[in-house]
Amino acid sequence: PEELWQRLPRRPDYSVPSICIAAYPTPIEGWTDSDVEERMKLVLAAVSTARSMRVAYGLHPAARPTFYISSKSQSTLQAYQAQADDVKTLAQAGTV
Repeated sequence: PEELWQRLPRRPDYSVPSICIAAYPTPIEGWTDSDVEERMKLVLAAVSTARSMRVAYGLHPAARPTFYISSKSQSTLQAYQAQADDVKTLAQAGTV
């Protein structure tokens, strides 16, 4: 991280020489969206479950299985569909 920090362009008014002594970022209220955070929790749970299933079934790391996601809730299903590419990548799936 420090090497990347050193290569980032700096604002003229910001002169902290190292990420180690830089102030920790503070949240910006306008950027917080509890609905999005809840949907991402669902997506991350699907990824975690898919990874656990890969291990439980002893799949080879190069294997790209098909994962099926179902839900009784239309809004939950839409959250999964909107993030299907991310689930596919993070779960190392062939299709979702």
